[in-house]
Amino acid sequence: MLKNRAMLIALPLVIARFTIVPFIWIVAIVAGAGQGGEDAPPRGEGDAPPHPLALAAWFALRFPLFAHLWFLWYLCWLVAGFACVAWCAERAPIAALRGRLEAPSAAARFLVASGGALLWLVPITAFSFACMDWTRAEPGFGPDTSAALVPMPGILLHYAIFFAAGALFHEIPDALAGFSRRWIIAAVAALALFPIATGFAYGVPWTRAGMPFAPVHSALAWTGQALYAWLACIAFIGLFARFSSRERPSVRYLADSAYWLYLVHLPLVVAGQALLKPLGWPSAVKFTVLMVASTMLLLASYHWCVRRTWIGVLLNGRRAPADPPKA
Repeated sequence: MLKNRAMLIALPLVIARFTIVPFIWIVAIVAGAGQGGEDAPPRGEGDAPPHPLALAAWFALRFPLFAHLWFLWYLCWLVAGFACVAWCAERAPIAALRGRLEAPSAAARFLVASGGALLWLVPITAFSFACMDWTRAEPGFGPDTSAALVPMPGILLHYAIFFAAGALFHEIPDALAGFSRRWIIAAVAALALFPIATGFAYGVPWTRAGMPFAPVHSALAWTGQALYAWLACIAFIGLFARFSSRERPSVRYLADSAYWLYLVHLPLVVAGQALLKPLGWPSAVKFTVLMVASTMLLLASYHWCVRRTWIGVLLNGRRAPADPPKA
């Protein structure tokens, strides 16, 4: 597993870090210069240079070293943690716990293989939102991001919860199907909760008026975001299990291309934004044109330059040989 993930995650991350990320910076600098970006304010003569330790801390915790590839870096940490858990799971007494998961009791099935899992998933996810609030630069809805070298503990914890839940669903037979069985109810509840949770996350006036006590307001904001996240998971898992359970070549093609599009899309999007900015078109039109044009160009690059090349093997593994034509 470690060898597989090193080839599919860590190696593309390293290659992209020294190719795509510098290219993003170059495109952003050129686009900013073309738009007449403001110069940084000059330092005063009396300003002391920052302390080397402060610079090192800033670089480790704040410098966007990985840009949009930060999630691959976090995934490397999650895979390493999962490898430790998997190693321990083969040894007593944890091995006995794993055996109980493979033949679960009624209580275990209720707490994992049904909506009852929300009873523990929502509180621990809300705790991760509370941890992220300590390092979040400004209010926001949903998880924070960090592209620096040292992962932010709250962000890493947040994604580790979803990673671990997926592994747990895998251990219990039919757990994912049971968890997402009420997907229509979850979809309706998520849509109804979204504006409320967003309001509390940003602290809009009507939420402050309804709950002026700051600690309770924060707890409601964290819980609302956590509940929305898991309701949306239930809704989408159930939706696609219901309507997209059979193999579709077109969907498989798009799924295979997604990794490449994720890696290389940002320079194209930044350049496209710079080209469209001077035009007097409505923002919705600009967004649509940029989305369609960039996606088509990226899919063309995937089809002609990646899919059946060593890059495609690097990103998606070796493709299975096509089935022979039927007589």
